[in-house]
Amino acid sequence: MALFSQPSSLAGIGNRDLHTVADAERYITDRCHQHYDEFGFGMWVVCAHGDGARALAVEPDTPVGVAGIIRRPLLAHPDLGYAVLDAFSGRGIATEAAAAVCDLADRRYDIETLLAITTVDNIASQRVLLHLGFSTDGDVTDEHGTPLRMFRRRGRGHLSAAH
Repeated sequence: MALFSQPSSLAGIGNRDLHTVADAERYITDRCHQHYDEFGFGMWVVCAHGDGARALAVEPDTPVGVAGIIRRPLLAHPDLGYAVLDAFSGRGIATEAAAAVCDLADRRYDIETLLAITTVDNIASQRVLLHLGFSTDGDVTDEHGTPLRMFRRRGRGHLSAAH
């Protein structure tokens, strides 16, 4: 609940109305599990392990964020999503988690085109996406009228087929 209730998530992801444990359980059942059932992929919990946990001064297996692949009605292709607790932002966790998801998109799911969207002013997430090889692909507006910046990444299968 803390991840989706923090100010940066409310500004960048939107309000998921998760105020109680029961709200979070409903969200997981109704949205996350349904997404896996329908598409075979979704969001994963990002946990600190080994040296990373020591560097963050947390216990091993402490959840620090989420990352995964989702389908949105707004977009023509699957979408990379990620979020990190504010207490752990700026430490490379989003980049590492998003890179792992891109690798899964290529190797396990054979996704040729992976999209990502950010709010127009979310420069930190835009830097992560550009670092991972995404390119800017214009702006879109979500169902609430929020302007979003769209990014596109071609999968490894596309790159090897071109040579």
